[in-house]
Amino acid sequence: MCIRDRFQTIFGLGDEPITFRRGFMYKICFNESDNPDFYNAEIKIGYEKIFKESEFIVACTDTEEKLEKLFIDQKVEYRWLIQGKESINFNDFNLERVMLNDNQLRISGRNKTSRGLEYIIKIPDKLNLLHKSAEFHLQFNTIHPISKKEFPVYIIHPTKGFEVLFDFSGIKIKKPKIFPFFSGKVRYPEIISTGSKIKVIADKEEWIFPNSGLLIYW
Repeated sequence: MCIRDRFQTIFGLGDEPITFRRGFMYKICFNESDNPDFYNAEIKIGYEKIFKESEFIVACTDTEEKLEKLFIDQKVEYRWLIQGKESINFNDFNLERVMLNDNQLRISGRNKTSRGLEYIIKIPDKLNLLHKSAEFHLQFNTIHPISKKEFPVYIIHPTKGFEVLFDFSGIKIKKPKIFPFFSGKVRYPEIISTGSKIKVIADKEEWIFPNSGLLIYW
């Protein structure tokens, strides 16, 4: 049995095929803001996967309950949680760029729903990118409460290769610590600390199981 079949047996939901990712990249950059209660955060995410639908959602919400609803929805490609703010708006979660194989995708709509803030992105048929492996990149600007002295990164799909960079040069905090919680062959990723940047790496050929990730705290 190949590793994909094993993942399907362990993590699959009925007949629905497992979604795999390769080359997971996550860059977090914090900066001071005019709001004394929040940092500004610039987030860049990238990975390789196979898209099977021509439309997907990038969303933001403000409660754990709403976040759970976003996780259940298969159309939601990425979801973000803002805590410590009574009412969120699109200034708090500004989607800057969505790329697929170096093609910038147009945001076809944005809606404020009962689940939170939702951006609708469509993959044009002319790009011929469905049902084949493609490099996906996402960039957005958001906020992070100063009182919350931690930042989690979760892996929710079987993923091959992992790199996280936390840049805290724009804020004044104690040097962060890293707590990895990885399942699979990789238990302890490499941690490289240089000045005000911390990088966490797992080899590009190593599989990481769902429900893995790390906690950055200070």
